Amino acid sequence: MPGSEFFVLAALVVVGGLLATVIGLVRFLLRAGDVGARRVGAALSRPSYTLFGPTGSPEELCRRLVQKHAALGPGVHGGLAFTGSGCRGRLDFISDRTEIRFELDDRGGQALEVSTASVLSQIAEDDPEAFRVRGSESLYRRIFAGGELARMLRNWGMPFEWKVDASTFTLTIHALPGDEEELWRWLKGAFRLLQAIPGFEEDAPIQIPSVSRYSATEGECQVCGVTLGQGAVVRCRRCATPHHEDCWTYTGQCSTFACSERNWIR
Repeated sequence: MPGSEFFVLAALVVVGGLLATVIGLVRFLLRAGDVGARRVGAALSRPSYTLFGPTGSPEELCRRLVQKHAALGPGVHGGLAFTGSGCRGRLDFISDRTEIRFELDDRGGQALEVSTASVLSQIAEDDPEAFRVRGSESLYRRIFAGGELARMLRNWGMPFEWKVDASTFTLTIHALPGDEEELWRWLKGAFRLLQAIPGFEEDAPIQIPSVSRYSATEGECQVCGVTLGQGAVVRCRRCATPHHEDCWTYTGQCSTFACSERNWIR
């Protein structure tokens, strides 16, 4: 009798363990499906067209941006060179990655690393929008307060790594740009991250001198490339860059490099 009770108890333990394993596996699959569905939904919600014309090689995209924006210069091996917030910067293509760097000249502060979390860590934390964070938690909370920069990084839909310390800012995107719009978005995003670092937020945004030659009836809109003589025209309240009113409504902000002003004047 005692022996039979032992075997019954052992069987119950085995069955309980198997049931717990099955339940855990089902929960894992459900979370994985949820993460995948969110990523697919985010990808489908992004526009499938570009406002900046045809695509091309990354080097060709850089050449076009240099021609359009006097504040940008050609970099090494087909990349870009620029300055902003008193820092020298460059953009390079390394294998299948895009790297944007700023030399902070020991003006930075605490070290911080923010990157895309792995699917397993997102599932484990039950948070499909989680980032992987190392370094100063207080600096992370300050930079990403309000969630705007976090949403910007998630909307890119690309794995990334952002590292900043006293001397160097490095943003590595694990992809190459598909068109000018995407490359421009990454570059402006890097400047927004730079200006979110304490000590850099008060610096004036980089301006594009070539814009000043445009009037309300001459030149081209920086967004769509169509002459400003066609359609209603508005100007950025901050840097006076002219845009078609419909183009401003589409982008929601000024298209001037690192300006990001959201208000316009007629």
